[in-house]
Amino acid sequence: MRLIAFLLAVVVATCALILARSHAHRAKDVAPAPPAAAAALAARASTATAAVAVSPDNGTEPDEADLFAADTAHYEAIEKAGGLVLTVPQTGRSVPLHPKLWSLHKNSCKPGWPTGAWECDVTIDISLMPGGKYRGTQGERLCVKRGADGWEAC
Repeated sequence: MRLIAFLLAVVVATCALILARSHAHRAKDVAPAPPAAAAALAARASTATAAVAVSPDNGTEPDEADLFAADTAHYEAIEKAGGLVLTVPQTGRSVPLHPKLWSLHKNSCKPGWPTGAWECDVTIDISLMPGGKYRGTQGERLCVKRGADGWEAC
């Protein structure tokens, strides 16, 4: 059994060596980009950098009330769709979950992607049943950007 494992390891190592050498030879065969193409790529990159707009919020990050409103809109959309149906595979029983956001605390925010968006780490107090039953605290990462009516989820 040990001999078979040893031979298998030798075969795998040999195949890896052969593949590495063939990739090295292919890399030598590839011609570098002509100078005109390199210049065109550099010009295109500088144009793309210049086209990036300054965020409409002038770099100010959202406060907790803005984040709460954006996240509440997300959970209201889930509720409007009828909630989330949780099915236990072993039994086949289904339970509808109706998540409700009770509170939100902003931990940190940093500029995100796309330009003008903010990625915020928050701690939320949420319940999954109607009436606030089974409430719990968890961390969440939100992406928000300024829209026509204020801050909205990305």
